[in-house]
Amino acid sequence: MQKLEFSDFGGIAGRILKDSMSLGTFVSGLAIFACLWGTNKAFTAANQMAWAALGLQVVWAFFIARFAVNGKAGDWGGTAFSNRGGNFGVAAEIALRYIVLCAIWLVPLTLMKVDPLGAGANVGMLMMGMPAKAMALLAIYVMASVFTPPLFLIVAVSAPQFRDILSPAHWSKTFSGRSGDVTAIYAMHMGGLAFLCMLLLPMVLTGMSVNPELGKAIGFCSMVFASGFAATMLGKLCGFFAANGGDFAPQAEADPWTPTVESGSGSAAGATAMATAPIASAAPRPNLTLVEGAHDDARPPLTDARERVRNILEVNKDDNNNAIESLIDLRLSFADNPLVLHSLALLQKKVGDQEAAVNTAREAIPICTKRGNLRLAAEVLHTQIDNMDAFDILPEDYMRLAVQLRNINQSPSATKIYARMISKNAKDTKAIKAMLQLAEHQLNAGHADEAKSMYSYLLEHCSHSPLADFMRQGLEDAERKVANG
Repeated sequence: MQKLEFSDFGGIAGRILKDSMSLGTFVSGLAIFACLWGTNKAFTAANQMAWAALGLQVVWAFFIARFAVNGKAGDWGGTAFSNRGGNFGVAAEIALRYIVLCAIWLVPLTLMKVDPLGAGANVGMLMMGMPAKAMALLAIYVMASVFTPPLFLIVAVSAPQFRDILSPAHWSKTFSGRSGDVTAIYAMHMGGLAFLCMLLLPMVLTGMSVNPELGKAIGFCSMVFASGFAATMLGKLCGFFAANGGDFAPQAEADPWTPTVESGSGSAAGATAMATAPIASAAPRPNLTLVEGAHDDARPPLTDARERVRNILEVNKDDNNNAIESLIDLRLSFADNPLVLHSLALLQKKVGDQEAAVNTAREAIPICTKRGNLRLAAEVLHTQIDNMDAFDILPEDYMRLAVQLRNINQSPSATKIYARMISKNAKDTKAIKAMLQLAEHQLNAGHADEAKSMYSYLLEHCSHSPLADFMRQGLEDAERKVANG
């Protein structure tokens, strides 16, 4: 059985769920419910209920696309009226992509004139000799409408261009290695709706027992909130998924701005030695901003960041300074964008402009981390790993970034993070466990020297830890492997 691959997306999904239980969700629900109700009324008045399925899906697609583009731009608690991801035109384009993908099941339903409001009644007919064709149609509708929307929405919002939604390469790149994250989306979305129903149903029943009109009012408010909740959860889960591993996360080993650390402490031994250095030896923390107006929320969002950045880097592949100037122009003209800051920080490091690189990194790391672009944040931190104390990073974020550093095969940088955290607090159990796991991994991977250095560091600084026996056993195993060559 294939093992599911999980990442820090689970934590992002949990925050999305928490932020969705808000008054803003009810406001969004009012807009969604009103538009769906108006669309249904329009088709009813025109006596065209056969086309209602398509009309209602178009309205629904627009709203979930709206939340998806905002989620991709890092909007945690926004409503359907938030515009961090762009204007309504951007959402309309993503919705069109989504509808095109949904055509695989939506068109047959429309052509066969299925009344979406009567679909629920068909379930009861299954036990009463429902025709085979209608039974199969209902099964297709239920399966497709439940399982394809998250996949289609992720592909639609992460595709650089419209034609990419049908590209096998884009599908592969989007979902490769993220089976656990996809599972988390289904679990969080469906489980969240089930949980919401469990919360709202007793309120409705209690209201009905007191007064039928009160029960109806509570029921209406519950439906409105549920509409907003369903759209918010689906859209933002898919948007953050796309941002965390899709459009904003280029393959580091393949891109021209791959970070490299030019320091003498690239090994685990150097990492643990670095941890004992006094904090004052770190680079001074510059009290600067990248550019004037860097936090001006009035600037428009950069909706095609990946294409623009890649074009800049390809056109200026032999002129890094010109590429830096072009990236700064983007930074001035558009709202904060993780990919722009990431590329700028790495290029500035590459050309040797350390002061500018540190300054940009101080902008990039918190923005990338806040918006769920942990890989980009980790790549930037990797280039400045010897200057960790120049950045305001929370301990829990350090741990998340260390995981990402391991994922991009930068274990020495991850070791430095764990070692620094332990040097500041020798009782930091999370850091100790993480370093133990990394040491064991290095030992099993054949890097006995690095594992030995890590175990030695742990015993030197955490000898009173309840995990000390594991450290001693690991050190013995590492020394034995080193001795045996």
